[in-house]
Amino acid sequence: TALSKESEVQPMSTDASDDAALRISRFIVDDLEYGGPVTDFLGSEPVRLPEAIDSAALLELATFIEDDFGVQIQDEDIVPQNFATVADVVRLLRDKGALAPSAATGDRD
Repeated sequence: TALSKESEVQPMSTDASDDAALRISRFIVDDLEYGGPVTDFLGSEPVRLPEAIDSAALLELATFIEDDFGVQIQDEDIVPQNFATVADVVRLLRDKGALAPSAATGDRD
């Protein structure tokens, strides 16, 4: 059906959080040279960032987030609960107001 073909072509929604997660994951794979695919960070059991990148790369990731999302990452923001997974980084971005809520998602989360 047309719906299933659309799902195959675009597995993620257009939600701002999904877009942010994909952008962050691509940065980790492409710029930080993580050895696996982007999907490693997007599944239901994502690779934890401390297992994927070292502390120097974590600082590069924080700089990318500041530059790409226009948010200030303070030293006190760089803690395990904010950088354990890509989903945690996205939550930090939402908490800092860097991601506009999507009308498509409503109250679902």
